[in-house]
Amino acid sequence: MSLKEYESFAIPPVVSIEEGRGGLPFVKITSDFAEAEMYLYGAHITRFDPKGDRPILWTSPSSPYTPGKPIRGGIPICFPWFGPHRVNKEFPIHGFARIRFFELSYTAQLSDGRIRVAMIQKSDEETRAFWPHDYILEVTATFGKLLEVSLTVTNTDREPFSFEDCTHTYFAVSDAPNTVVRGLDGVCYMDRLANDALGVQSGDLIVGGGLTKIFINSPRAVSIEDRSSGRVILAEQEGMANTVVWNPGKETAAANPEIAGKEREFLCVEAANCVDHPVILLPGCSHTSIVRYSEEKK
Repeated sequence: MSLKEYESFAIPPVVSIEEGRGGLPFVKITSDFAEAEMYLYGAHITRFDPKGDRPILWTSPSSPYTPGKPIRGGIPICFPWFGPHRVNKEFPIHGFARIRFFELSYTAQLSDGRIRVAMIQKSDEETRAFWPHDYILEVTATFGKLLEVSLTVTNTDREPFSFEDCTHTYFAVSDAPNTVVRGLDGVCYMDRLANDALGVQSGDLIVGGGLTKIFINSPRAVSIEDRSSGRVILAEQEGMANTVVWNPGKETAAANPEIAGKEREFLCVEAANCVDHPVILLPGCSHTSIVRYSEEKK
């Protein structure tokens, strides 16, 4: 669709549909609560800046905005699998949803001034080449003082299927090694950098350096304390069983031009259904996963 065909979704002066990086269309939000951007490519939120506060999300200035390649940073949507495909390592990492276009379904300004944007993706011949199931994935984002994102998967197939999903959120921090994640004390985790060894978190998680830990049956809320700036971000989740904490560290980041030299600027704290907690859906049924992000005020 051309930008002109999206005109019916605009809500002047708070919602507009514009041409973004790489010529890709995105929804721009400028409200009393926040400024934000959400691309139709991947239903990818690349910006959420609450009014009067610093950006919540980090997006790489070196990210490609090219069909077939994922946008680096913001909130990538992982579906229908998390990480490398378990059988075919040639398939896209974290599934195909984030490297496909969504349809803009609706935009609305709620009675309290918040802005809601919904985008959908449906199965087709291309998706069935990777994953032989029929589905509808709806991503709905509500932009206010906090950001709420929901992923609703509906099984439109004739058979049950299982899937993994994840909001692979990149939070902007002053210094990742000096950042602390609170709320995971006593939670079992899988350490991807130690051959998936299992452990139990003791106390707060101090990032320190590169890490990839999947916390199993994690709590519904964690807080991310940026000790260098004093800012605390609250991350809440519903319908998701796992919390993933990831930072590439200096050595791994150096091999990726999108994040080389920038690894201290972000920390990924991701809500997911993955590993031993996939979602199983019967035909005609739906599952909704929800995350909410806000800055804690002292």
